Amino acid sequence: MEKLIYLFFAGLLLSCSGTPKQSEAEEKPVDNIIRLADAIDHIRKVNLSELADSITYLPLETRKECLLRNTSWFNYSPPYIICSRTVFDLNGRFIRTIGRIGQGPGEDPTQYMGSIFTKGHFYSYGHKLIEYDENGKFTGKEIQLLSKGKSEFDIPEQLGRIGWVDDWAPAGNNISVFNQPDTVYTIDRDFNTLKAERAISPSIPKVQLNNVGYTGIKRAYTCNSDSALFYNYYNDTIYRVTENGLASRWIIDLGDYKIPDEVSLIRQNELFTDALMCIHKSRNSVDRSAAVKNCLDNCELTRLTKGKKMVNAVYDTDNYIFIIWNEFVVSPALRGLEDQVYPQIAYYNKRTGETIAIEGKGFIDDIHHKETFFPRFGIYDNKLFAYFWPYELHEYIDEKQAAGNKVDQALLDLSGKVDDEDNPIFMIAHLK
Repeated sequence: MEKLIYLFFAGLLLSCSGTPKQSEAEEKPVDNIIRLADAIDHIRKVNLSELADSITYLPLETRKECLLRNTSWFNYSPPYIICSRTVFDLNGRFIRTIGRIGQGPGEDPTQYMGSIFTKGHFYSYGHKLIEYDENGKFTGKEIQLLSKGKSEFDIPEQLGRIGWVDDWAPAGNNISVFNQPDTVYTIDRDFNTLKAERAISPSIPKVQLNNVGYTGIKRAYTCNSDSALFYNYYNDTIYRVTENGLASRWIIDLGDYKIPDEVSLIRQNELFTDALMCIHKSRNSVDRSAAVKNCLDNCELTRLTKGKKMVNAVYDTDNYIFIIWNEFVVSPALRGLEDQVYPQIAYYNKRTGETIAIEGKGFIDDIHHKETFFPRFGIYDNKLFAYFWPYELHEYIDEKQAAGNKVDQALLDLSGKVDDEDNPIFMIAHLK
C-alpha cells in the first residue's frame, strides 16, 4: 500500500542558500500580482533567445567515487554543485561526498538526501538535519526532522517534534524550515526554534494530513544569489525569507485553475482514501487496469480537480520570476494520462508586470537547436539549468544525422568528450 501511495501522488523537494536582497528591477514593481491564469489562457511558444544570450555545457567528472545514478536531489550552492551527497566544484570536478547512510550520529537512513553549502558549512537533509564543516566532517550538530506526528501548529519545545518537514533553506544566519502544511519555523544554527508562522488561513481548522506531497510542491524554497524565496501553495503567496521570518512579496493569481482548499486541506484525507479504495476494490476484476481507470476517472477527487493547475516551484532572477507549473491529474500513470502532466514554465517580468506562459515542454532552443529547453534542475544566479545523460546526447545526434538534419557543432564537440556511462551533463542557459 505504501508503494501504491507513493506511485499515486509523487513529489520531491529541495532548497537554496542566502539572505534577502532586492534587484534594481524589483525596486520599481508594476504591481505584485503574477497573473498566471490569464497567461495560461493565452499560452504561446517562446524562443530561448528572447531571454538568454548563450548556452554552455558542464560535464560532471566521472569516477567510481562519484558515479551518479539519481539526480533528483540537485542544488546549485556556490562554490559547489551538489547532487544528493556528492559535491562538485563549479567546473564539474568531484570534491567529496557528504555524510553517510546509517542510524548513528552524523548518519542519515535516507539514501538520496539533499545537501547544501552555506556560511562555511555543509548541511544534509533527509530524516535528519545534519551540520558538517567545510571539509565534510560531522560537527556534532544534528536534529531529527521526521517523527510519528504528522502536523503540529504550536511551537514545539524541540524541533524534533515536527512531523512532516517538506523543505528548508538558510535564512541569513538562521534557517527556515517548512513543516507542511501548517507552519514555517525560523531556527538558529544550533537548531533552536526562534519563531513559528502559520502557513495556512486561521479559518481552516487544524488538519493532520495523511499525504501532503500530492499538492504538487516540488520546492518550497528557491534562491538567486544571496536571496531566498518561499512559495506558499495554500495562499498563493511568494515570500522573501529573512532572518526574522517571512516577508510577503508577490501573489500568484491562478483564478479558476486553483485547487480549492476543500481538496488540498479540508477533505484531503477523505478524498485521497476514497481514490485509493478504487484501486483496492478493483484488485479482483478480470481487466483490473480498465476497472481501476474507470473508477479513478469517476471518483470525486477527479471531479473536483478536473482542469486544475498546480505550481511546483518559483525561482527568482534579477529581471524575472519563473514559475514551474503543470496540469493536476489524479493518478496519471494508472489512467494512461502521463502525457498530460509534464511540467511547464511561465515567467513574470518585474519591469513590465507581464506574465507569459510557455506552450509545450519548454523554450524553443534556437541557440544550439536541441529542440526544447526546460530548466528541470532549476534556476539559480540568473542561469537556467537543464541536464541530459551522455547516452541521450549520442542517441540524439545519431537520430538527427540519420534523418539528414544538421547538428550544432557545440553538441558534436561535446559528444566526442563523453562516454555513454559518464555522469550527466549540465546544459546552462545564461539570461541576458
